[in-house]
Amino acid sequence: MSSLNHHGMELDGLLDKYLPQNGSSKPCRLLAALKSIAADIKIKSAMGNIEKFLPLLTTFLLTSVAFRNEVALNQPKRLGIRMEPDRNQSSSGAAYHVSRHEVRHFVDRPEMLDEIDRVLGDERSQLPRIAILQGMGGQGKTQLALRYCGIARSQRNLDYILWIDASTRVSTMRGLEEISEELSENNQGFEDSDARITFVRRKLTSRNLSWLLVFDNYDDPATFDLREYIPKGPLGYVLITTRNPVAERIGPLIRVTEMTESEAMNLLFKQLDAAEDETNRNAAVDIVRRLGCLPLAIDQAAAYIKAEGLPLADFLSHYEQSARDILESIPRLWEYNESAPIRNGEESGDAVAKTVFTTWNLSLTLLRPDTHLGTLKVAILSLIAFFDPHEISEEHLKTYYYANNPDQQPEWMYLFIDDRQQWSNIKFDKVMREFLRLSLITSLNTERKSSDFAFVSLHPLVGDWINLRQNSDIYRSNFERFTRLLAANLSSKFWEDPLDPSFFECKMSLAQRHQMEGHIASWMNLFMQMRPNLRPTMVDLGREGPVAVTAAELLIAQFLTTLEIFDENGLELLQWLWDVCNVVDDQMLPIKFGAGSLEVNWLCILPGLTEEAKKKGRERWQYWRTTPGTSGNDIIHTGLLQFLTALTFTDSMKDEREIIDLCKSELETLPNVERNMTIRHQLLAFILLAANRLGEFDVYDMMFDTIWNETAERGGDDFRRRIWPYHCWFFFTIYCLGRTCDSDFKVQFSHAAVEWATDKYGLYHYRTIHFRILKANALCMAGRLADAKAMAQDCIAIIISEGYGSYTYARAHVTLGEVLMKQEEYEEAYNAYNLVLQVQGYLSQNERLQILERCGDAAKRVNIGLADAYYTMRLSGLNDTDNCHEIINSTMDSWGIKLRYGTQKARQETLELLADGLGVYGIEIIYHKDGTPQRCLRESIATINLGDPDLSRRLTEDGTVHTALLERFGMWYGFDLLIRMAVQLLQMENIDTAEQAFHLAKTTFEKVRGPSEIDIASFIGAVFSYSEIRFEIDYDRKRLQDISAWARIQILEKRGEGMEDLESWWEDKTTELLSLMELYMEETKSQWGTRIRSKTIGKLSNMFSRVASLKPPRSSPSQPSSSLQRGLGFAHNIATSSVGPAVVELQDRSTLAHSQA
Repeated sequence: MSSLNHHGMELDGLLDKYLPQNGSSKPCRLLAALKSIAADIKIKSAMGNIEKFLPLLTTFLLTSVAFRNEVALNQPKRLGIRMEPDRNQSSSGAAYHVSRHEVRHFVDRPEMLDEIDRVLGDERSQLPRIAILQGMGGQGKTQLALRYCGIARSQRNLDYILWIDASTRVSTMRGLEEISEELSENNQGFEDSDARITFVRRKLTSRNLSWLLVFDNYDDPATFDLREYIPKGPLGYVLITTRNPVAERIGPLIRVTEMTESEAMNLLFKQLDAAEDETNRNAAVDIVRRLGCLPLAIDQAAAYIKAEGLPLADFLSHYEQSARDILESIPRLWEYNESAPIRNGEESGDAVAKTVFTTWNLSLTLLRPDTHLGTLKVAILSLIAFFDPHEISEEHLKTYYYANNPDQQPEWMYLFIDDRQQWSNIKFDKVMREFLRLSLITSLNTERKSSDFAFVSLHPLVGDWINLRQNSDIYRSNFERFTRLLAANLSSKFWEDPLDPSFFECKMSLAQRHQMEGHIASWMNLFMQMRPNLRPTMVDLGREGPVAVTAAELLIAQFLTTLEIFDENGLELLQWLWDVCNVVDDQMLPIKFGAGSLEVNWLCILPGLTEEAKKKGRERWQYWRTTPGTSGNDIIHTGLLQFLTALTFTDSMKDEREIIDLCKSELETLPNVERNMTIRHQLLAFILLAANRLGEFDVYDMMFDTIWNETAERGGDDFRRRIWPYHCWFFFTIYCLGRTCDSDFKVQFSHAAVEWATDKYGLYHYRTIHFRILKANALCMAGRLADAKAMAQDCIAIIISEGYGSYTYARAHVTLGEVLMKQEEYEEAYNAYNLVLQVQGYLSQNERLQILERCGDAAKRVNIGLADAYYTMRLSGLNDTDNCHEIINSTMDSWGIKLRYGTQKARQETLELLADGLGVYGIEIIYHKDGTPQRCLRESIATINLGDPDLSRRLTEDGTVHTALLERFGMWYGFDLLIRMAVQLLQMENIDTAEQAFHLAKTTFEKVRGPSEIDIASFIGAVFSYSEIRFEIDYDRKRLQDISAWARIQILEKRGEGMEDLESWWEDKTTELLSLMELYMEETKSQWGTRIRSKTIGKLSNMFSRVASLKPPRSSPSQPSSSLQRGLGFAHNIATSSVGPAVVELQDRSTLAHSQA
């Protein structure tokens, strides 16, 4: 670069020397020209030297340009209002004539500022370039414009930045007059206002001036055309703020949307001194959502919080009670201002504080509420304000119109009606578009593509503002109309089952249900505030029948039931209906009954309120039994069925017994005639359910035979289709699946139930889905696993697409899990069951415990720690009930899984489990020296000390212990638990106590009457196991021979019809015992000990290896996931330990099980 500079200077010197100077005479210039010719060689030489460096010069220049461009990309983006290149930039900046002030805590919205810059910088647009900020009041349009002006001022690209209040023609003219003083020179005088405005327009039209002119609050284009006042200068830029989208005729529209939650929270915290911790951030999210992320409202809320010294978490409760005060309140220094309203046709020209209320009051005045038409439009807005603001369908108003007689129509309804008295979409759209222009609604969708109706949305604060400006009488009247409107929309969709008064269904699409859910929630909030002053809103259902008139509030509660929405507010609504309805009034009686029944239903489902449901159910039933005028109708019977339903939810054996007693008592009063069949069979169905839970299968079978015979005598399937309600079909289908052995019959009956439900409710109704799930169960039991799996998966797909509740969803996944278990897809089955536990809904405690059992059943095939965790959780939950059957079944499940650990600690835990189980039979048992009795879950009948040498004598004299051990709960007798306890004690070398337990169990078994084949095989198998272990201790051959003979006698005495296989089973077991004995006789004691330990370790190792999928069985080729393999690592180490599983302690097994779960 130095050489290039040298040659350049040489060329410059030559040119200066030989070229004539400016102002030289002609002779001098001629002489210089002649000399230059002579010097041409020197000049050519200098030029040649420079040309050698041209490539280097080119590279340098390109590099320089790229560097400058890179720097420019990293600089803040320049505004669109940039200066023309041929103008000299002023160093003093623009003349700034802006009468508004930017708020100190402005939250930057860079995407909006960029969009303004893009529109104003578009060189293809008209001159002057125009951008219009359009949005609802309080959205921050003015503040965005102020920020843009501030940035333009700091960049010094303009001669003038000017601001005009364009809310009216007068304010616009006044603003231009004030600007004339800024633009005029030497105190130029003007004749009048027009002269001033003309001067400003002419001045700004000049080609030498650049300017930005803001027209703020141009909200009423109908009153004047702003284009009359916009200068046409080529270097000018115009920014307009407006609420009215009609302003887009002037220029490109930029819609100012609501702030994001993040921006809104930033604005809130900028004004407060509150720490941004988790508690405050959670409260802030709720606040900005409730205020619709409206900047002006958030500013006012922050000012109120500071003034009152409120914690953020307390603001919303204040807002719900004092919304008007908050939305109207402002601090003394307030940056938001607007022009004072017109009074008596004149403007004061003063500025007033701008609040949320004043913002929308301006929009309301543009509806001309002082005119008759304006009054009707305000009435429409007043009704719309009660809806959930997010999606209000035209359908709601249209349905309400057609539900009323002409003389019942509100006057404003005719704004939507054509000359033929039919609903007009065109007229509806016209009114809503006017509301949209004034920002009284935030959106309007008239496409009508996905439905036949338009949709509007409302800012939540607009609804608050409209409601707060109404006086109490008008507000109450509008709320009643809103209630009637909701009832009209619900009643047109409701369907009731005449055979099942407790059933009702609202036939709506999923989208319609979601929309109505939001509106009902809005209604409920208002109802809770107003209920002391309300009475039931009676509505005509427009149909014939015993219930032609009902209360709108009852329809709303019924709708919430179909959505599975049960909460405290709903219960208070139902209690209110019960309290205010007088049974003396014939119309009120069915409403009171419906409210009482629904309340009991809800209490059954809500967690922790089953006892309250039982109490209320009993009270309601007794009330109707003693109320005059109810004896001749079905109210008493229906009330009893409601009470029986409440009893089924308590999971109490005492309540199950009461169900049977009440049903039998009521059945005695019902003659066996056709008109009573529906109620008779519903009562019999409840007996079926209770007998099944009590394990009284003889009663269970007898009830089904009674029902089956009664229907068979009257026409079989046809009769059942005609008189059975849903619950009869449901309970009897479950009976067929659980008690009948004929697989084909199970499939046929469940198929008949599906056909009945499809005809009655439709293919995709949730009740039909219930029966399709039962049919999938039947197919599974029949071995048609592929069909069962496909049907279960199909049901799940329908449940998801239709948005059905958690109960149906859970049942479908349980059935899918059953199918997967039979297909030996244990991991998938576990996932299906576990998914049910995660469902957010209202699973009863009994249903939850059943799912825990299924999770354990699936998990024990792949992970014993996981299975142990689920069985333990289930048993813990059952111990809070009096369901002895399930407690014992669950105890034995846990016992079986803990045995598989094979450790001393696990054996001790199994002993404790069995002792706890015996407590269910009323027996307190002591099984070690200085021991204390285990706790008793029932009233104690006897205490057994297995260390007492006189135990056998005393038990022979007192038969209460034998009686208790002969009681059966679930699948187990008391002596079943005792014999297994004996085995455990023997394995732990407590020989004396084990012998006591063994003999007590054996002598008790001798007294049992009518055991099943499984009962006999299970007990005698345990006896043989005990005998094997006992033989290892003393090698007593005679003992084995005596046990074999005893077992054969018991089998011959107790076996019943169809138990012929038991004798061959006994022969096999005896052969095993004798082989064991011969083996002992052939080998030495030490050799036998070594062999048996080796054999035991090998068996355990194989078992744990298969479980861990380290050595998969032939029937289960699939491998579990790596996570499950890792979960079994510890158990496998135990099984393969060289010291044997009997002496390895499983440390902190509960922690392991928890981590695996």
